[in-house]
Parts: sequence; C-alpha cells; structure tokens
Amino acid sequence: MSCARNTLAIAIAGLLAGCGHDSTPAPAPVRAAVGLDYTDPDPGGWRLVRNPSSTVTHLVLDLIGPDGEKGRGVAFNLRSDGTVKFAKFANGSYINDLGVFQLGEKRGVLNVVDGTRVTNDVGAIVGGVKDGGRVLTVGAFQKDRRWPAQPLDQPLYQVAIDFDRGQALPTGTAIPLTFVKARSIPENIGDNPDDTEANPVTWAYQYRIDDVRIAVGKLVAL
Repeated sequence: MSCARNTLAIAIAGLLAGCGHDSTPAPAPVRAAVGLDYTDPDPGGWRLVRNPSSTVTHLVLDLIGPDGEKGRGVAFNLRSDGTVKFAKFANGSYINDLGVFQLGEKRGVLNVVDGTRVTNDVGAIVGGVKDGGRVLTVGAFQKDRRWPAQPLDQPLYQVAIDFDRGQALPTGTAIPLTFVKARSIPENIGDNPDDTEANPVTWAYQYRIDDVRIAVGKLVAL
C-alpha cells in the first residue's frame, strides 16, 4: 500500500510540474523589410502602374489614362504615410516627362488649325513635395488647342518612390498611398478652332479643368 501511495504522489507531483511549464513556442522574430512590392490596380481608367525599370528599393510608377480618350494633361496630389520617400529622377525633378504632351518650344509639330508649324505653346510641367515630404504634387499640361490632344491610354509621365531603410518596417507592412486630388485638361478646351466665329486668342489661353479619379495599387514592405 505504501509503495502505491508513493507512486501516486510522484505521478501527481509530475503532473503539477508539467502544468506549471509553458510549452508554447517562442514567437518568431520580426524580420525587417528590405524593399518594396507594388501590385498594379485594375486596368482601365486613370491609374498608376509599375514600370519594368523598378527595383525593390526604387519603385518607378507610370501614369496611364483611360482607354480610347485624348487629353492635354493631368496633375495630382499623392499622399503617403511618411514611411517611404518620393524620389527625384536624374533630371532633379519629382516628375519624369515621357514626351507625350507638347510642353515647350518643341519644333516640328503641325498647327491643327492651319497646318503651319508651331514652335512654342502654353504648357507647364511641375513636380514637388510638401507636408514634410508626405505629399507629392506633379503635373504636366499643354493648354494650346493649336497643338493636337494626345491619346491617354499610354504612359504619360512617371513618379518614383524610394524604400527608406531608416523606418525599420516589418516585412509585410501595408503602406497606404492616397490620392488627395487629381485634375485633367480634356481634349476640347475653350473655343473650337473649327468654329469660324471663335476667337483665336482663346485657343491658346481659355481652358477647362476636370476633376478625375486615379487608381493606385497596393504597396507593401518586403
């Protein structure tokens, strides 16, 4: 009987010791991100898509417009949460012109009104950051109707985002990108050059700006 009691006591002691031991495995250490991954938004409409020249630390995004439409420029404000950096291109600007819009004394383009050569226009290209680098502001416009409107369903210009190692982001972190505002100049602005009653002065200076929506993809830390 004594032997049985001792065996039971030992079993109970072992059980109590086991209950006091935490056998849950330690959580895996959080791995710091080493770059960025970007998934394009759905096709169609205004959107930012990944350019093949992108790397995991330097993301280049092409602005593409709606299929089957023409226009004369577009600008937008894009906001981040500050964990990435909007980057400059080799030209020192936050916008890379791809030559779609006619933006300043480009010779050889035919005047769509009378067939003569246009040597300058009313155009602009701008790029910069504000709000401590969290908001990117870029735009390119041609505002003279003597120049032909351009098809929008192609890369129009580029912006870039750099991975910031100083942020020490955990891998898999979703990085929000939000369009604050976007506006475009449509194909038909001001007076119609084909209208015999139209004022030629307003062909160059009278224009309309439309609000548009631009889709942005998913940005994630790798």
